[in-house]
Amino acid sequence: MKETNAPRFFVEPAHIGNDLVRITGPDVIHITRVLRLRRGSIVVLLDGKGKSYEAEIQSPGRNEVFCRIKKELLTAPVCPVQVTLVQGIPKAAYSAHRDCRHGGFSNGPLPVGGSRRGN
Repeated sequence: MKETNAPRFFVEPAHIGNDLVRITGPDVIHITRVLRLRRGSIVVLLDGKGKSYEAEIQSPGRNEVFCRIKKELLTAPVCPVQVTLVQGIPKAAYSAHRDCRHGGFSNGPLPVGGSRRGN
């Protein structure tokens, strides 16, 4: 699978036609004023349902940008593994949370034991 370094934007699936895509909202300002992309610039468009497209800007406008789909890109499958992210916090912050909690650590820090070396 070949990666492209083109800017990526999410678009509503309803805005994707057979070969034409309409981009609206804050992304229009980002495309035209921040990135200063012009007619012929390449972007990657994602529909939020697992499909992505390489597209060429056809007509950048003030309120909408139209792009022509060049090809559908292969997307990697969603990871089937659930990931738990753990972050270390200072001892004082953990103590304050521990003293104020009610009923466990749901939606809060995960208590992890540990010790400092050299003490």
